[in-house]
Amino acid sequence: MALGLSGLASGLAVIVGSVVVMILWVVVLLDLFRRSDLTTAKIVLWIVVIVLVPLLGAIVYLLVRSPATIWREMHTTNPREHPLGDPRAPG
Repeated sequence: MALGLSGLASGLAVIVGSVVVMILWVVVLLDLFRRSDLTTAKIVLWIVVIVLVPLLGAIVYLLVRSPATIWREMHTTNPREHPLGDPRAPG
């Protein structure tokens, strides 16, 4: 039995949507592990929420995250700890 155009489109939408949710999930979990302002208990709680309710948990995490925390992390990062090395270092 061949899939119709609408069946193919809906299958593609499910695949693309799943990939987007997985990327969001990974980004949020990586961000969660990078944070130094949370206690271990809060990190574990966020992991449980994000794993049990992946899309909603990830969105809530991003919405609840304090803009002050984001600003502080952006401006206090040690360049030597950057994964690509110190961007100010010569060549």
